[in-house]
Amino acid sequence: MCVIIYVPENATIDRNEVLDAWRTNPDGAGFSVQRDGRVYFQRGFMNVEDFWNAIERYIGKANLMLHFRISTSNAVNKVQTHPYKKGNVTITRGFTDRPVICMNGVIYGQKEYAGCNDTMSYICDHTEAFANINQDIINIIQEATGAKWAVMTPDDVFLSSEFQEMNGRWYSNKNHLWLSYVYSYNKGGKKLNRKTFNNMIKGKKLRKALKRDKILYNDLLDFIDVWCNGEDTCEFCTKCLKNAKTLRDVRITLDENYYFGADEENEYCCDIVGDYNYYNEYNDNDIDNYFVDYESMW
Repeated sequence: MCVIIYVPENATIDRNEVLDAWRTNPDGAGFSVQRDGRVYFQRGFMNVEDFWNAIERYIGKANLMLHFRISTSNAVNKVQTHPYKKGNVTITRGFTDRPVICMNGVIYGQKEYAGCNDTMSYICDHTEAFANINQDIINIIQEATGAKWAVMTPDDVFLSSEFQEMNGRWYSNKNHLWLSYVYSYNKGGKKLNRKTFNNMIKGKKLRKALKRDKILYNDLLDFIDVWCNGEDTCEFCTKCLKNAKTLRDVRITLDENYYFGADEENEYCCDIVGDYNYYNEYNDNDIDNYFVDYESMW
């Protein structure tokens, strides 16, 4: 899922929270900070201690934007981490007068260029929008992509409207703040049958990737526990997890099945389903209308 945390100059963040954000999003990190009338950015941190040592000096002293990545698109390496400089998304560090950009989410339908993930490719395709960035434009970009964005310029910071504030900090999501719930799943009396899990998720690489993505893995355990361990429940699902080949496939399958499949009495077995904006690939009017009704329930 990734997470973006914006820490204004008058706020703070401690090492423990940075560690929790890293544990739930362990595929690298980066940051940007307003310094000397420009934006300094650096990404490609693959070790949390190196990342903490780099950002600690700026906490409480300058506007600071942090991004922790978990891969849903392309490879896990330094180049794929955020943030990105508008105009040249391959540069990994430096000072700039241009916007510096982070994204949290998945951009469905985005063509990915060689060596680039969906965020990098989208920035390359929409350079004019980011060159003239303001709050109205970033809200339009959020609506168009179904993702959450943060953009830092030398003078401003623009956040998607769905960011949440807590203790002076702004979050694209707060999944890392309930890390203890993710790791204590089997301590609450729910124990997933390993044979059932292996039967539903066929690929060994996908099973391994799921266990690294603690948030998605927990959603999956909830779903399988309720729907795939019972009898005669397959009739409720529009897609089967057995056909999933990537993390993105799993997320779409869970969302579609929760969205369309469950009966009225047991409609949602996991409180966090519905917090994700993964529906922008649908254009059918009936689905859009259903989504409005679905949203009104939350």
